[in-house]
Amino acid sequence: MKSQVLLASLLLCSSSWGLVGPSTSGGGNAVVCRNQEGKIQAAEVLDLYEARQELGFDIMPSTGDVFRDYTRAVKNGYRLQGVVTPASEQEIRDNLTRFENRVKWLPKDEKLPNVGDIGSVISVPENCSIEQLAIYYDGTDQVEISQEIWFSLDSLSKAALINHEVVYKFLRTLPEKADVTSHDARITNAASFANNVVPVKRGISSSSQVSVACENFRGDGSCISPTIFYKALLQNTDGSGSLKLQFTALAGRPLMSETTLTIPLSVTENSVYPIVSQQLRGWSAKIVRDSSRGPWAVKALIFKGTLQITEVAL
Repeated sequence: MKSQVLLASLLLCSSSWGLVGPSTSGGGNAVVCRNQEGKIQAAEVLDLYEARQELGFDIMPSTGDVFRDYTRAVKNGYRLQGVVTPASEQEIRDNLTRFENRVKWLPKDEKLPNVGDIGSVISVPENCSIEQLAIYYDGTDQVEISQEIWFSLDSLSKAALINHEVVYKFLRTLPEKADVTSHDARITNAASFANNVVPVKRGISSSSQVSVACENFRGDGSCISPTIFYKALLQNTDGSGSLKLQFTALAGRPLMSETTLTIPLSVTENSVYPIVSQQLRGWSAKIVRDSSRGPWAVKALIFKGTLQITEVAL
């Protein structure tokens, strides 16, 4: 079964855009601070602002060079996913050129309409607001960017916007249960620019058993939206036991940070347990009977908020 899911390898490669999900469009936002005359005094891509202020991410400093900042983020993304052979700098540069060829610049005296896909409430300083920085039109594969805000960003935010558009494009065009807000895309993007994210495979023991869960397959036998995880039995200090699942991909979503689900062996039906992750916020698992596998079998229903995304047999 072909099941490997990587994010950094998808970045801006032309083959990654021909996905079979719904035809949609998505936005990218910035926190913009203006003076009384409406002139921009400061601006930062929302992903980085939110990750630093609300999620505790230690964001890399800007180098003043967009290519250098973008390259650091891509390589950090590979490192977090445990990829041994990352893309070369020339491949990354070629990918940036592909992105630039998709850009349409909005005149400086015009503003983009609000897409309204942030998906969460974010507090910003006085005299600042969240403004539409970019809109990716999936139907034409074009990205419209506000020149006014773009030229007020530092190099790190410019690199983060480029990465955001690619990550969000991937997540909202997933073949199954595609994202309808940019919430998870912003965190996934910011993880690539952070110094304190725990890598996705950290702590996986050699005795752990790898499993792949898949609900639907393509004609060539590959999984459409795989969930890949490692299972290990844990012995607790009180003598009880637990089953630990550590995910490297979840319903087709590549993971950048350690993402675990721990379930006591004496679990009761319909119990709900949190999925612990710096990347996936508000995800959980509900344990139910799996009658298709026998009277004592159970499975975990995976939820993003109140929306069931997938399930895995335990």
